[in-house]
Amino acid sequence: MGMDGVNGDGAQGAVAGDLRIGVFVCHCGGNISDIVNVETVVRQAAELPGVAVSTGHMFCCSDPGQAAIEQQIREQRLNRVIVAACSPSLHELTFRRAVARAGLNPYLFEHINIREHVSWVVEDKEQATRKAFRLIRAAVARAAHLAPLTKRRIQIHPSVLVIGGGIAGLTAARDLAARGIRVTIVESNPFLGGRLAQLYRIYPTGQRAREILDPLIRQVAADPLITVYTNAQLESSTGVIGDFRTTVRLTPRGVTEDCPDPQAAIDSCPEECVDQFNLGLSKRMAIYKPYDGCYPDLPAIDWRNCTKCGACFQACGGRGIQLDDQPQFVEIQSGAIIIAVGLNTYGPRHGEYGYGQYPEVITLAQMNRLLDPEGPTKGRLLVNGRTVRSVGFLHCVGSLQREGIHRPMADGKLNMYCSRVCCTTTMHTAEQVRERFPGVHVYDFHEDIRTYGRRHESYYDHVCEQGVAFIRFDPMRPPAVEADPKGEAALVVRTVDRLTAGEEIEVPVDLLVLATGLVARDMTRLIDLYRCSVGADRFLMEVHPKLRPVELAASGLFLAGSVQGPMDIGESTAAAAAAAAKASALISTGTIEMDPFVAEVREDRCSGCRICLNACPFSAITRNEEFARAEVNPAVCLGCGTCVATCPCNAIQQYGFSDEQIKAEVAALLAEKPEYGPGWQPRIVAFLCYWCSYTGADNAGTARLKYPANADIVKVMCSGRIDPELITSAFSWGADGVMVLGCHIGDCHYTSGNHKTMVRMPLVRRLLAQFGIEPERFRHEWVSAAEGEKFSRLVKEMTEQVRALGPLNWPSHLDAVGVGHGHDLEPWGEEQTCQITAD
Repeated sequence: MGMDGVNGDGAQGAVAGDLRIGVFVCHCGGNISDIVNVETVVRQAAELPGVAVSTGHMFCCSDPGQAAIEQQIREQRLNRVIVAACSPSLHELTFRRAVARAGLNPYLFEHINIREHVSWVVEDKEQATRKAFRLIRAAVARAAHLAPLTKRRIQIHPSVLVIGGGIAGLTAARDLAARGIRVTIVESNPFLGGRLAQLYRIYPTGQRAREILDPLIRQVAADPLITVYTNAQLESSTGVIGDFRTTVRLTPRGVTEDCPDPQAAIDSCPEECVDQFNLGLSKRMAIYKPYDGCYPDLPAIDWRNCTKCGACFQACGGRGIQLDDQPQFVEIQSGAIIIAVGLNTYGPRHGEYGYGQYPEVITLAQMNRLLDPEGPTKGRLLVNGRTVRSVGFLHCVGSLQREGIHRPMADGKLNMYCSRVCCTTTMHTAEQVRERFPGVHVYDFHEDIRTYGRRHESYYDHVCEQGVAFIRFDPMRPPAVEADPKGEAALVVRTVDRLTAGEEIEVPVDLLVLATGLVARDMTRLIDLYRCSVGADRFLMEVHPKLRPVELAASGLFLAGSVQGPMDIGESTAAAAAAAAKASALISTGTIEMDPFVAEVREDRCSGCRICLNACPFSAITRNEEFARAEVNPAVCLGCGTCVATCPCNAIQQYGFSDEQIKAEVAALLAEKPEYGPGWQPRIVAFLCYWCSYTGADNAGTARLKYPANADIVKVMCSGRIDPELITSAFSWGADGVMVLGCHIGDCHYTSGNHKTMVRMPLVRRLLAQFGIEPERFRHEWVSAAEGEKFSRLVKEMTEQVRALGPLNWPSHLDAVGVGHGHDLEPWGEEQTCQITAD
């Protein structure tokens, strides 16, 4: 990874000259100002030292808002800018660019989150206003220690990794290759195509799904710029935008191109198992191809069901069958990554509307397989060998779930969202049934009909004309399904029809089709590897649905297709094309500018002890033997700050996150004199790592999860940056409690920064105990980017825990030895310091 660009003059400490700070507070169209009294905050901020301008704006991120900031910088000669608005993940770059356009260094800017961290989570307007001002006051104090910095410039590897070989992944790969970019597709299944390969005909054209899929697969397979790995599972991933290194585990296929007769191998296999391609409606052999014309056009061995009996080996004369192959591991280097792993259909629980209890109850996806002439019944409408005379379609199974009516999913949550495509798919399928089997009666049980898409409403009109009977049930009184006691049909559906003034009806049907909703796949591994943000619906969440609709918060990662949520095929391919366009725009630049938050060594303080060399997760620090001091390679340093917290001599600092900056911020948060008495409120400082815990706090705000205003967030790049001195300083300046939240072990953006935290925090607890501070006042937890609910709960618990303890009476004997209340914690002896920072 190459890099040029250096940090600016005086990167640490206050820049000489008078401070002229501009504070701009966003109303966010009422998202902030409906809770936070922006006028009060603006007025209070104007009285802070160094503030030359304090003003509000309806939308600071808008073109007029940015223009107003630029104008104030020029007219008022501002040399620091603070914007209090939404999350930095949305618009920090927007405001840095605006500041730069006005002629100011973009790193003389501070972004304060008073939407996700204040107005969306704090119910009490007065408390929210006070918290917003505290955060601005802290930013003003921190701004005094900002200095001009210059971005690093990193070379971008000219290739893209696409994870997922369905319609979205294939579309993205094709579009990228058409632009001359090398692509690697990684598909976890043995065959390409994803869920589209299982469909028969698709709406709105009625075209066969494989007529769309097969030409695309052939185009991708024939492109010399595209490499395809099937049966491939992600093992690990490191690196950053421009230089990702992903290790993939290739499960052996078991069959090679040397196999003289693949069909003979399939026919000879004695092991029969459930055919997953036909969704359990048929059986297949342990060596198989899902359908004729699949890609790769070679069978694969299902190792979960293969007994390695050798029958296939003998049938092929000992050629082309590899029963003893071992997995291989491949490292893929890429400049960007597109995630296109798709989604799953909801799996009804046993007994839900008779599913699993009666063989005549199937899902809509299974119905698609029955209608396919190449499906398990060759397109005949048969169930248990019986001809179907009546079909019922039941909507919203696994979607629009309601508390008290439906059983929560395994994670305790309900699927309260609409799956969008189910209604149209159901009516499209009902239309096929009526056209192909005109003697079959069709009933449609729904709570409402939502036909998203242009002219999709015509499906409703058409199937009505074809004689489909619509029955609208009350979602609070779902239909009941049982065996038909009269024996006229296999089943009877009992419900109350709201279209006939609440009449109770019984409908006998030979087949009941559950229109199951769409749910997110288990993406635990992906989320761990790439620190993906996850929405309340468990799908991956883009940075912004309008401004950055296919981007993840982590730079260089893009989303394609229904990994973001329920989409139809047209929407999935459009999203894939957008992701490909974004990735190709990145690759075409050749280089990427990176934030300059790397470490620097203060040569006059460095003792050459080598502790930082072992602490750095990326081996970015070496020892200059001639001068006996540490040196940082800025091209390799990723800016976690772990070495800063480790150095026993305070010889290393981090650009943008120096001790002076963080201490100034914490001290300002706690500058108010506490109000003791019945209305006393605990003051809590929460140190959050940017990549996981801070994003988790953002997600709590996005989900409007309410929690007390007591915890003020201090952002650092990694929890490994937090050293004991910052924690004890917070207590000494008046904090009643301190939280340190980081990524889960194994999820760290910096590989092992949180490992250093895990080792350091027990030592911090011992130190606090020596100072006479109750252990309940300090809390260290892991919070991922997806755990907004956990973050909200932790703040609630910590606030109540500290409230029960009462105000912290900072031990007076510590003041006597110079620990606390603004003193640097230098009195620790060398031996004590090394114990605290050793990793």
